[in-house]
Amino acid sequence: MKQRKRNGDASARPPDIDELINQIFLSEYRSLELFAYSKLRDHHMAEVVVQEAFTLALEKHEKFMNSSDPVKWLYESVRYISLHAFRDRQYLLMHIVPLDEYSEAKLGCDDSYSLIPKEIMDSPEMKLLWEFYIAGYTAKELSSKYGIEVAACKMRILRARKKLVEKLKTYR
Repeated sequence: MKQRKRNGDASARPPDIDELINQIFLSEYRSLELFAYSKLRDHHMAEVVVQEAFTLALEKHEKFMNSSDPVKWLYESVRYISLHAFRDRQYLLMHIVPLDEYSEAKLGCDDSYSLIPKEIMDSPEMKLLWEFYIAGYTAKELSSKYGIEVAACKMRILRARKKLVEKLKTYR
């Protein structure tokens, strides 16, 4: 077998790696996803972790192919990626101030006072808008949180902003 240049595409991998990954994907994907879910307790994150493990297997195809058991290699990868995802999520949860505490601590208002009337803010779109602009989440983080594509998340934020402007024009 000739050595190929590594340029980040499928031509840099031996052809048998794609076939092996495809076979393992078809036979083990659901089991790997359940394994990741057992670590994370989040279906969306479990799916992302398994996809990252398969991506890692393609990127490190030499190690993957030279391992004594490629399926075990994937399970170990899922375990480590899950561990890191869990730690990242725990870190964020410990360092993000809940919205009700945020409004009181940062904006100097209590529960009876709100900068924007409750009847305007009581919708899922406005919550997304609040999390993006006030709480400081990125569109990527929000898309992961709500299980939607990043582009869809950005579009929802844009639409929510337009709705808010219209509601504030007519509110009095």
